[in-house]
Amino acid sequence: MSGIILAVFLFTPLLTAVAAEPTTTGSSGGSAGGSSGQAPSGFVQIGNPIKANSIKELVSLLMKAIIDIGSIVAVFFVIYAGLKFVTARGNPEKIGDAQKTLMYTLIGIAILFGAQLIAALITNTVKNVGSGVL
Repeated sequence: MSGIILAVFLFTPLLTAVAAEPTTTGSSGGSAGGSSGQAPSGFVQIGNPIKANSIKELVSLLMKAIIDIGSIVAVFFVIYAGLKFVTARGNPEKIGDAQKTLMYTLIGIAILFGAQLIAALITNTVKNVGSGVL
């Protein structure tokens, strides 16, 4: 019940703002529903918030975001593994734990950049097949 109330409070101002502000694009005597991308009179035209016009662009944007965030996380885990090595102070059990942390971090980095490479290969292959180059 509280989730419904929270959703109403969060989305009501947004819907009210969208409904209350009709856009005026183009000339004043435009036809309703024309092919110029203008909203008919009295309607609101909502722009594309994703900034991707195709599935390919959407996947590309998602991969870029994942690579950017994953790279930052990977740097922090490499630093964390280094700190584990420093704080081990010769204790074989802690050094083994630090080695595992570093190994898993490097495997994660390889998977991260390998996924980017595989996605680029698939994208280029599909593009070449579509244009008849292959």
